[in-house]
Amino acid sequence: PDEDTVHTDQVDKYIAVYSAMQKNHSLGVEQAASKQGLTVDQFRTLEDKIERNPIMHQRVLDALKASASGGKATGSGSSKAK
Repeated sequence: PDEDTVHTDQVDKYIAVYSAMQKNHSLGVEQAASKQGLTVDQFRTLEDKIERNPIMHQRVLDALKASASGGKATGSGSSKAK
């Protein structure tokens, strides 16, 4: 359904929020989300949509692994980005 559609720019913002929190552990979700123009509620709604889409969820996990390691992520882990 359209209500579950997640656009690429939304996924990029979601990844940016988590990447910012990975880089700065004192940064809260509210601060990181606001830097991407999202409220916490908008971020959590987006998170829910992404987690219900296995392909999108894997893309996010791979991107966050790459961000954390400073390069390309390999493998397909099953751990959540939370």
